[in-house]
Amino acid sequence: MSNAVIRTCKYFEAIILILADRYTIIGKGVTLLQQSRKSKFAKQAGILFVCNVLSRGISFFANAYAARCLGAFNFGVSGVIQNMAKPASLFADLGFDSVATRKIASDADKALQLTSLIIGIRVLFTLLIGIIWLVVCFCLFEGRELMIWSISSILLFNDASFGALRLTFAYQGLERVHIQTIISTLGSVLIAVLYFIYFHRDMPMGSDLLVLVSVNSLVVFASWVYFFKNIGRIHLFNLSFAKTLELLKESWPFGWNNFVMFLYGGFQLPLIAFFIGTEGAGIFRAAWTMSNVLQLLFNSISFLLIPRLTKWRERGAEVLKTKQTLLVKLYLLMGVPIIIVLALFSDLIFNLFLGPAFHASSGIFKILIVAWLIAFIAQIFSLSLIVLKKDKHFAVISTVGAIVSVGLNLIFLPIFGLYAAAVVTIINETFIGFIFYYFYQKHKNDHSTA
Repeated sequence: MSNAVIRTCKYFEAIILILADRYTIIGKGVTLLQQSRKSKFAKQAGILFVCNVLSRGISFFANAYAARCLGAFNFGVSGVIQNMAKPASLFADLGFDSVATRKIASDADKALQLTSLIIGIRVLFTLLIGIIWLVVCFCLFEGRELMIWSISSILLFNDASFGALRLTFAYQGLERVHIQTIISTLGSVLIAVLYFIYFHRDMPMGSDLLVLVSVNSLVVFASWVYFFKNIGRIHLFNLSFAKTLELLKESWPFGWNNFVMFLYGGFQLPLIAFFIGTEGAGIFRAAWTMSNVLQLLFNSISFLLIPRLTKWRERGAEVLKTKQTLLVKLYLLMGVPIIIVLALFSDLIFNLFLGPAFHASSGIFKILIVAWLIAFIAQIFSLSLIVLKKDKHFAVISTVGAIVSVGLNLIFLPIFGLYAAAVVTIINETFIGFIFYYFYQKHKNDHSTA
């Protein structure tokens, strides 16, 4: 039996190799995969990809189920709350992540000192922002709305993308981001389990946020426990004013960039709620959330890039160019088939899991997934600018993208509705991707920045 299986596998291998020799695209794909198997980066990316396929696949169906149970209006309210929490947290972010990742990648001995300093500063600022958040909530809301908005202030601390307690930058710099990803994957599974067990039709407003806040707290706790046991202890309030100023001198372009990136994409949902209504925001949020599964899957690989790009750059501009070309091909090889499959089945998925109320979300979803593939490829060159320490260029380009995004949304949203927001996203991702590529090509041989 085992010999028959081995022979069958060999026959398939022979067929694949014959096809690879005969057809250029397949041949290049096989060659790329053979090359990638030898790379530490590719192995780590493989771990992240497998974890994120599992995590995002589960999240895709779990979020669809939650949206169906909440309805378009309540789902829209949750989206607006999350999108308001993000800009509030940006005042405490200060753009430290990219700088810290770059520094830790160059010198791992700086990891504990930098992490302690950054987390301490962020917690201090976030406490002040949280107090302001609660005061505003008590002035504007009452009843269940007050409870949901108040509890959501915890997201300022524990959200995976903007919370003050996140350690992602340290894991990235130490090339252990796969550990953080495994922890986050378990969190996604837990969220899905809670949705499927406890959610039913006509769930009250904010139910999904209560689940998110609770599970995020567990994910942050697990991330910190691993960090303490395997990397070292973080001293929260051992702050240094001089070191903070030194860090801010380097990080401020990224702090500004984070703010304009919110305007670039995150501000769409409040704009939609203003021009079209909360139900329209819920429909767009459903498409955004479903497509964001793909964006996060792509970004899981991008988390590895700054440390690897830094090392490739140290080996010379030609090495970096070769690796970038390989990455573009791999990204296309991975991304295009996924997008085709999702586009073909999106109508079925949205009708089956979200119901008729979210029918319009499917068309928006198809546009957004193309935008995320474009952004995914553009990150190769935007992050390469960071490696070249062209931080101000990065900030200026992001600012231009934000101005274009907000301007186009303000012009076209009131006229063309929800589809305008999706089309603006793909136009803007393409536009800003070309700008990043142009400036990288212009400065790639600046040896003074290496």
